[in-house]
Amino acid sequence: MRFKTTAILIAIAAVVLAYFFFVEQPRHKRHVARTGREAALTKHNVDEITRVSITRPDVTLTFERENNIWQMLEPTADEADQSSVNTLIHTVINAQIERRFSIGETGLAEYGLDQPSATIRLAVGSGGDDLVLRVGDFALTKHNCFVRVGDGSDV
Repeated sequence: MRFKTTAILIAIAAVVLAYFFFVEQPRHKRHVARTGREAALTKHNVDEITRVSITRPDVTLTFERENNIWQMLEPTADEADQSSVNTLIHTVINAQIERRFSIGETGLAEYGLDQPSATIRLAVGSGGDDLVLRVGDFALTKHNCFVRVGDGSDV
């Protein structure tokens, strides 16, 4: 009886592994080849960002890079913790898009984006396009959240 159960569990594990290697990995490779990279939120890199602004309902934090040193401009003027600002930028730039939803059908309120919990603005270069991210509710798993890039038509 135990041998039979073990054999069944090994067979199930083999099927799961085969699915991963023969279906999921090729699908992921095709996606990366088609898009040129992972499904990242932005194509910019950390060195291009010159200013960061985080606006929450109760406070706004603004940081600006001067001579490769981050300075806090709001709420008070002071030298910023370099590691914290760089980690924030890395986190935002390297955020992965797990899934897209159209906001046309359901509206922004369903995703918590009618009144975002935070708005993150990354200034790219001098006079470049700003990357604006509006952060809404957490997804049911609490590991992901809904984000709207600029005034885009999807979340």
